[in-house]
Amino acid sequence: VFDARLELALTGADARSSPAAVRWLVQAQLLGIVAPLPRVLSMLRNAIAEDPEFPSLAKAAVDLARLARYQPLKQSDLTVLPQLLSAIWQRALYLGQLLADGAAEAWASALVELHGLAESALPEFDLTLFDTTLQRIAAAHPAALVRGAANGVLHSRDAIATATLEQRIRGHLGGLLPVADAVAFLRGLLSTARELAWQQSSLLETLNQLLAAWSDVDFVRYLPEMRLAFSTLTPHE
Repeated sequence: VFDARLELALTGADARSSPAAVRWLVQAQLLGIVAPLPRVLSMLRNAIAEDPEFPSLAKAAVDLARLARYQPLKQSDLTVLPQLLSAIWQRALYLGQLLADGAAEAWASALVELHGLAESALPEFDLTLFDTTLQRIAAAHPAALVRGAANGVLHSRDAIATATLEQRIRGHLGGLLPVADAVAFLRGLLSTARELAWQQSSLLETLNQLLAAWSDVDFVRYLPEMRLAFSTLTPHE
């Protein structure tokens, strides 16, 4: 049954989806199936090369790292996992630097997932490349939510100068951008670096100026987004 389903997958959408290919590898491991393993690994290599979505590859990287860490293949093919992890990491970051205008929520979540992998300090993950990609996304991604999330990750990694971060905060919250972009940037920023809400005085000062400049109509319109931006904080925070 596994072989028959795999044959269908090899000619279907799963063949270009890196998370789907990783799922096939996980199933083969859980079932203890050895014979189809070379085809599954080939499918995964092809999917990594052909998957066009940054968030998709980020999810696949997380799933593959989890497999490598907690349920390693018992077969001799275990040796290919570091190579696959490195390949999927580099491909994800390559696509990240292209700044494709995809779903902003998915991009922001992908940055969080990749940050978690970077913190794991596995040797397969090139952290210099990660920081370079973050810098590009933080400065130039078309979605304010994603720019905010990337700047937050850079702050968490101590990979951005305080003056640069403050300049970007003022640029996004100082009233020069549409209110929707300002609120989205704030939400992304706090989603990846919540500590900024009490550590960065310039953030609160600039945010206060922004709120004071809003009309009653703007305040009511963007209040739900503002609540969402601060929803991860505890009452004390």
